[in-house]
Amino acid sequence: MIDLDELLQKNLAAIENGAPLETVLAELPPEAQELAPMLRLAAATRSLPNLMMHPDLVRAQRVRVAEAAVHPRIMWPSLPSWLTRSKAVFVMGAGLGLLALVGLAISLIAAGPVSAKSARLADPQGMVEVASSANSGDWHFIQSGEDISQGQRVRTYADSTVSLVFFDGSRTAIGPDSDLTLTTLNGAWGNVLQVQLTQDSGLTTNDVVPLRGSGFFLVNTPAGQASVHGTRFNVNVNPEGQTLFAVTHGSVQVKNSLSEVTLASGQATAVLPGKNLEQPGYQFTLQGPVTSIQSEQWIVDNIAFHVTDQTDILGTYQVGDAVLVEGRILAPGNWVADSINPAAPDAGQKVTFTGVIQEMPGVPGTWQIGGMAVEVNVQTKLGDALKVGTPVEVTAVVLPDGSKMLATDIEPLEEQEKPTATPTFTATPTETVTPSSTPTLTVTVTGTINPTVTGTPATATPTPSQTPTSTVVPKNDSSRCDNRTQQQPEALRLAQRFNVSYDEIMGWFCKGFGFGEIDLAYDLSHSSGMPVSQIFALRSSGLGWGQIKQQLSATGAPGAPGNGNGKGPKK
Repeated sequence: MIDLDELLQKNLAAIENGAPLETVLAELPPEAQELAPMLRLAAATRSLPNLMMHPDLVRAQRVRVAEAAVHPRIMWPSLPSWLTRSKAVFVMGAGLGLLALVGLAISLIAAGPVSAKSARLADPQGMVEVASSANSGDWHFIQSGEDISQGQRVRTYADSTVSLVFFDGSRTAIGPDSDLTLTTLNGAWGNVLQVQLTQDSGLTTNDVVPLRGSGFFLVNTPAGQASVHGTRFNVNVNPEGQTLFAVTHGSVQVKNSLSEVTLASGQATAVLPGKNLEQPGYQFTLQGPVTSIQSEQWIVDNIAFHVTDQTDILGTYQVGDAVLVEGRILAPGNWVADSINPAAPDAGQKVTFTGVIQEMPGVPGTWQIGGMAVEVNVQTKLGDALKVGTPVEVTAVVLPDGSKMLATDIEPLEEQEKPTATPTFTATPTETVTPSSTPTLTVTVTGTINPTVTGTPATATPTPSQTPTSTVVPKNDSSRCDNRTQQQPEALRLAQRFNVSYDEIMGWFCKGFGFGEIDLAYDLSHSSGMPVSQIFALRSSGLGWGQIKQQLSATGAPGAPGNGNGKGPKK
């Protein structure tokens, strides 16, 4: 990436040494065109005449100096009458003009690059809306590549994601059912980024290029703040308000009004509003069939883990169902689930976890990683520069008898560091992240975090072919409902959210409407008072969702979109 500050200094020096302005401007790369106004100003300033006294004024001053030497007590007379007003005005005007140009240059430098004042909305999937401010109701569906600026608000619906790309390469990936406001968006020359986000709900993954100078990157919740200095981390809030912070590399300080913890590489912590932070734990992901379900302990792939009141369970399960579990290892043998989600029946069995290498006797051998015994053989893929004390991510399988964990991959977390990589959300058909509530936390982050998303997974399926403002009419597709052997978790969530039956939600789904559209239709029905059947009829007639919202707004119905109530999706 080009260092704009260094390039500016280089070109200013070239102009000072006599290089033609046209040549300097022609050699500017496309991503540095914002320097052109400053270079033109520098060239114009250089072409101004030197502020020298008029020759007549110089001679008059010499005479007065000579007289003062002979008659020290004689006061200097006023300017001679032959010094015309026009000459004085010329000298003063030139000085004031130069001061004005210098002031303009200082103001341009202080204002920073124009590109720092906006963020690009990249890779939108599903239905994503933008409003002009946090409290306005003028929502519109975004277009790919649209820019947003300070004060604007972004929200996503079910099955929907989008990324914010800042001018220095930093990114914020916004997951489904999220609500985010760009409270501050600015910058300075030399890739100095200044960002403050207000995250009211949902999941974000912030991938921040190491900050420079006066740069800052803050993520605010209603009662707390995350301060990042060149790192990658994600924040997730479940329906009960529990907030999960997870990192894979670096050092993260998490605090609220009651307590404070520091997370090391591969660790995570959880907290409920108004409660003490839980102790840091290493992270795990477990995938496979459920072999035992008890009130407080489940077993998947021969690994037992605790299920608490704060565990976010999407759907209902019984023995034999395939699940994806994410959680924390608080101590050897003490695995606690943060979330349980459906997994594809043919997804296979796998466990991954993070930890520090404590013992590595050789290959083959039994290594101690994060307090657990892991078998390593010649088939295990080992990353570079592994040694005792290295934080790693382990991918393993549990042997059929459940006696051992055999590692298939052991990779150092440092190798996963990609500060400018695009954060992504793993997708699983027909499942979404449950809308979340807001935490009360303060987080201070230092170091660099690797691109591994943990916590409650964004298991929504983006719908790339769906353009929110298009007029594509959904068609009845009963085949998508054939051979259903278990209930759809997203349909269950929507039924509970809008207090309707599961069969009613699935009825619209079987007619060809996606769960994101169903979510939006019911939300519009609740806010406008129009029956949901009429809203679906408008959609089936060929109207886009933006047109439907405009039509509802034109009716003047209480709470209709566009009446300025600022209501978004129900969270």
